[in-house]
Amino acid sequence: QFETTGRSQYDSLQIGLRGLLANQKLQYQFNYVYGEVKDDVSDVFDLAGAFALPQNSRTFAGEYAPANFDVRHRIAYSFIYDLPDFRDQNNVVRYLLGGWQFAGTGKFN
Repeated sequence: QFETTGRSQYDSLQIGLRGLLANQKLQYQFNYVYGEVKDDVSDVFDLAGAFALPQNSRTFAGEYAPANFDVRHRIAYSFIYDLPDFRDQNNVVRYLLGGWQFAGTGKFN
């Protein structure tokens, strides 16, 4: 028997920081999340070595625990740096090399 009686709860603290540096040529963003996900439905299918059958078929109270996808700490960042625009150079150099940006993003769990 399959039911749609799953229970899930997500709680988190989220902190973000963004701004401009280096004469407004560097844009940055930094985010930190401390979170917790609890549910009793992560194991609908046999995945990652977890069995889909409940411990007790009469009550699902024992299934309510941290979810399979629970991540306590997550840090994410991104940046964009405007490279020189070569205004003092000739048109060919300015066309080929001017207006470029260097960007990156990443995360840690």
